[in-house]
Amino acid sequence: MTGMAVHGQSVVTHHPDTGRPVGGIQVPYWKKILLIAASAFDMTGLGYLGVDVVIDREQGPLLLELNARPGARHTDRQHGRASLKA
Repeated sequence: MTGMAVHGQSVVTHHPDTGRPVGGIQVPYWKKILLIAASAFDMTGLGYLGVDVVIDREQGPLLLELNARPGARHTDRQHGRASLKA
């Protein structure tokens, strides 16, 4: 179940487009999503990574991509450095 969201330094309680609360949402397939993320961690041998997962209506959770430096672009922007090119 989701608790809250954070954007920058601010706590976000409602989605900016829909106005719906971001807390109290039951995430479907949560255990399977955790298994996908843990398997990706084991497979790569990286000490830290971002795992993007999507939930397909027919197939359930699917691995979309792995990020070796999650948040790097955001961190660079915060410190006044040019962001990394995608």
